[in-house]
Amino acid sequence: MASPVEAVSRNVYWLSTGADVFAWEGTDFSRTPLAEYADLRALAHLPLATVDVTAEPRPARQGLSTCRLTVQNSTVGTPALGVHLAVAEEPRGAELGPGPVGPVRWSHNDVTLFAGQAVTLMTRYPARTTGRATVTVEGFNVAPQAVPVATT
Repeated sequence: MASPVEAVSRNVYWLSTGADVFAWEGTDFSRTPLAEYADLRALAHLPLATVDVTAEPRPARQGLSTCRLTVQNSTVGTPALGVHLAVAEEPRGAELGPGPVGPVRWSHNDVTLFAGQAVTLMTRYPARTTGRATVTVEGFNVAPQAVPVATT
């Protein structure tokens, strides 16, 4: 029986409408500077993408909480660029918002999702005795959101 194929890397590249222009006269032993950068301004006009995030916490073990997160882009054609997740702790006080939790270990992060595409991430962070963990989600063209993680 064949084993399933497992992705070892996810890479996304954006092509520019204008290429980098090198300043060859400034070349030294370690680098060549740019006189003009590639034109990626069109990315700034992408509409907002809508992502849905679900959190499935696992029982804490050895002082660490584990959570499986599924991030899915809507089926509409806008890609979600640079989707970044972070773990915070609630409450830290209404005026301060959620506080950072660390150290946090991720299976992977900062993903790009095309229409209808989903990815599952695993995270592990110190188990808390106070407050509740919240996963914050943001991206280049993704409105920030917070997803509470139920305690187990």
